[in-house]
Amino acid sequence: MLKQRNQLFEFLFVASDLIVVSLAWCFSYWLRFVSHVTPVDKGIPAFSHYLSMLLFIWLIWAFVFRRVGLYRPMRGVRRRREVLMLVNANLMALLVFISVTYLFREKSVPFSRLVFVYFGVFATLGTILQRSLLRSILREIRRRGYNLRYMLIVGAGKVAGDIVRSIRHHRELGVQVVGCLSRDGKEDKGPGGIS
Repeated sequence: MLKQRNQLFEFLFVASDLIVVSLAWCFSYWLRFVSHVTPVDKGIPAFSHYLSMLLFIWLIWAFVFRRVGLYRPMRGVRRRREVLMLVNANLMALLVFISVTYLFREKSVPFSRLVFVYFGVFATLGTILQRSLLRSILREIRRRGYNLRYMLIVGAGKVAGDIVRSIRHHRELGVQVVGCLSRDGKEDKGPGGIS
């Protein structure tokens, strides 16, 4: 059950990451060639050439994000750490992607460097915002008592009580204490009636 739930959440993160980077790629093309924000001197390349690169984008981003550890469970990982991981992973994936496009490109279809710059910025910001939103939703679900993991504390006394209070204080972690197990087997009602 736990493994299936983890696979579901991993699929959710992979799919949403790939949607965000796809939108970032398409928006970067639009911003560079259609919006007239910057002048186009050498003609507008066909959108289909850029669209054909999405498969490479999906493969590269999924591979790099997995290698960096962004699809592992992140309960208790600070948001700042995840943001740094996302910035590094997006930069690494972008460098690999640029290398791939220059190795396999046709001479008649050069890719705009400005599109790559836009894409790097939008993919990074997009994945940070999207993951923050998903993490907030998951935290709220856990606060409401769903998607919990249960913990039995071995030991009793002050230390066990401190652990129980600390875990209860951080409900967003999704851990619920079911009891404390003492060495002598005596029932010791700890904080909040936990024994």
